[in-house]
Parts: sequence; C-alpha cells; structure tokens
Amino acid sequence: MEEIDVQIVSETLGQQFTKNFVFLPAQQTRGGALLAGRKYRGLRFESSWPRILGYLDTVKEAWDRQLQIQNPYLRLHTKIERAGKNLKKWPRSKIGRNELLLCAAKQLVGILVIVQDFRQLSDIEVQLKRDLKARILGMTAIEKIRARQQSRMTYIKAADALSKLFHMQINGRRRKNFIQYLKTEGRIIHSHEEKEGHSFEHYSKQFGQLAQRTHTLDWSRIDLPRLQLENLEQEFSEEGVYAVITDMAGDKAPGPDGYIGVFFKTAWHIIKHDIMAAINFFYQQHG
Repeated sequence: MEEIDVQIVSETLGQQFTKNFVFLPAQQTRGGALLAGRKYRGLRFESSWPRILGYLDTVKEAWDRQLQIQNPYLRLHTKIERAGKNLKKWPRSKIGRNELLLCAAKQLVGILVIVQDFRQLSDIEVQLKRDLKARILGMTAIEKIRARQQSRMTYIKAADALSKLFHMQINGRRRKNFIQYLKTEGRIIHSHEEKEGHSFEHYSKQFGQLAQRTHTLDWSRIDLPRLQLENLEQEFSEEGVYAVITDMAGDKAPGPDGYIGVFFKTAWHIIKHDIMAAINFFYQQHG
C-alpha cells in the first residue's frame, strides 16, 4: 500500500486519470457506492457466485476473448465490462429465480409430509424428499448470503440519509452564523472581501509581530532512526499487489463497477496479468 500511495501523490495524476478512465455521472454515484436516486441496473456482484460450478469458466471465457486494444487501462476496463455482462447473464441460466424455486421446493416437501401421514411413501418419493431437502439447504444458503450483502447496502443507504440530515443541519447553522455586516471606524462593511481584510487586520494586531528566534533544535543530536525508503520507488510486484487484494474485505459494498473484493480474490489467476499491466503502466507514466 505504501508504494501505491507514493505513486498516487503526483501532480500529473489528474491528467493521466481523466485520459484513461471513464467516470460515472454524479446522478449514478454518491460517495463511491452504487447508490442512486433511480434504480441501479448494472452489475451487482454476489458473494455466493464463486461457490457455484461454472463461475470461473464464465470469467475466463469473457477475459480471454480476443481484444485489439493496446492501452492497458482500456484493456482492463473493457475486460471488466465483458466479464460483468457475462456474470450478469450467467446466474439466470445457472441458478434461476432462487426465491421462487425455494418456495416451490418447500411446498413440495410439505405435500410429501402430508401424504406420509396417510400412506407410506414409495422409494421414488422418499428419494425426491431427500433431494428437495438438500436443494432447500443450498438455496437457503444463497438467500442468506444475499440478505447479508443486501443488509450492507441498506446500511449504506441509511448512512447516506443520515448524512443528508447532517448536511442540512450544518447548512442551517451556517446560515444562522453568517455575518451580514461589520461595523468599523465610522462605516459598515458588507462585501466578503472587505470583511475578510478587516478581520485579518484586526486579529493581526491582536497577535502581535513575529519575533526572531534565539534558540532552535539541533536535529542531529536527537538521533532519529533512518529508514530505507528506496523500495517505495520500485516497480510494483505481483506479490505486493496480491497481498493488498488478499487484505481486501470480500463482501463489502460494491464499487462503481459493481464488483466486490471476492471477485478479485477468486479470479486472480485469470485477471492478474491485465491488472499488473495496468498498474505498471501507471508506474511508467508517473516515472
């Protein structure tokens, strides 16, 4: 993380960033989270997907598709978009409407339980009951993961609403504390520039004049430890980037692209080359 911080502190960062990245409109994002006034219809990665058979094949199929773009930033952006489209369609065919299927499975088990009170179930019916119960456990686990992820989004929405109230209170207090005018020697000041100049002059007289120092600190005698920081200027390593990704929370609220940390952890062996190319291209542009 220290290497990334050093590279990000750059005067040319704004120019490089705006040239190679596409920003979402302000109406679609608030504070980096996918919370919009209108309903968000893009990708919302679910933390249960990596546990389903075929997930990595779906990501690899989208990621390895032929691409003619040479710019590492745009290549990564395009591949992430492709993977998002594939992942958005994939659960519909693989999982289906989980809530509806879960409800149907519970009803079938209930019917078999009622039938069992009147007669003995056949071998096929017993096996069906066992299979349905196993399916119910799996679908319930998916719903539990979805509910936990949705609770995080709900928490952010509630916090966002709370921040609105906070800003309203702050703005109200600001209007209440606004100084409309200042009475000076024989006149009244209304403009902001005049009030600023008069306030600065008044408090400058109160603070007095800056005096020349007669003593100072001898930093050489403090014996501060010397740190070797040359590694902060080195090119990013795959091990360092992977360590940062490993430390990421897996199921926190998604970013503007709809992905969460678990995607980068589970698909790292597929996406690492393009991510490293983009990061090192950023390093080279900075250098």
